Amino acid sequence: MAALPAAELIDAHRRAELGKIPLFYGDDKDVFTAEQWIERINYARHAVDPAWNGATTVAAVYGSLRGEALHWFEALRDELDFEDFATLQTNFINAFSKSRTTRTVVSRIESLQQKPNEKVVNFFSRVAKANKDCNALNPVVQNLCPLPDPMYGDVFTNIPEFMNVPLPQRTAQAQRLVAFGMNARPDLFARMVFIAGLKERVREQVLMNPRPGGLRSAYEQAMDIEKALEIPQAQVKSIRANKEDSTTEVEAIKRKRPFLGKKNQKKKVTCYHCQKKGHFASECYSKAKGEPPVPRKNHIAAVTSREILDELNFLERESRGEKEVSSVHALNY
Repeated sequence: MAALPAAELIDAHRRAELGKIPLFYGDDKDVFTAEQWIERINYARHAVDPAWNGATTVAAVYGSLRGEALHWFEALRDELDFEDFATLQTNFINAFSKSRTTRTVVSRIESLQQKPNEKVVNFFSRVAKANKDCNALNPVVQNLCPLPDPMYGDVFTNIPEFMNVPLPQRTAQAQRLVAFGMNARPDLFARMVFIAGLKERVREQVLMNPRPGGLRSAYEQAMDIEKALEIPQAQVKSIRANKEDSTTEVEAIKRKRPFLGKKNQKKKVTCYHCQKKGHFASECYSKAKGEPPVPRKNHIAAVTSREILDELNFLERESRGEKEVSSVHALNY
């Protein structure tokens, strides 16, 4: 089978990527947010070589819109330059985003605290999402970045070759550098938010020896620390087994003494010291005062019966003139 020409291969690849773009309705039918859907468009348009141009991308978007989203596109197509995908993207997110509002972004930043059972990777995703939404609300526009005055110092102005570069080009390069710095600031802020929200034991290790860099660097360090602090699975099973054994032992004791741990059943307890109900001997006030123990009633009854038997035997022996001591005294009480 002959190989397809390069143009046909690219076209086939483009059609395959178009088939992966999900439909967008602009209502509750959507399974993606507006931001996630635009990201999918961007991944698809850059997956082919050469990448889709603006007109091809807008055509792909138009072909995937349905319902309210399609009505929106058709209503604004004549007013806005939708042939420029950047313009379409900005207006689309503004129209259908449910998360990129000042209120939702602030609320999301306030809740950036790692949960007890949350992994570092999941917490990092939440911080990165909040940072991305915050930057999208206030994007850095390169040609509007404020420049220092004077723009360059003597080190550059004294170089003839540098000064021969047209002023618009020098200004554009200066604005590019300032925009780069302005874009780096939110990343450093997100790094601080991420570290502050980590669990205490992970945060302490990060702060002891912080790695240079932004949010990604802090995330990678926290991941390494989390793995180092994680209890091996075999040890976890051993701890659980010991806990289960202890629980079984406690339950066995409770079965022998069903009143343990139950206040309402404590009324049935009889103190071994004062023979009163409602408390243990270790809690007995009489014992604490040094009072002698009170014999149990069944013990008193047994002793009394033995004394009566002893007395009867003694009288019987006296009547027969026997002088030996009654054998009852030899009984083991």
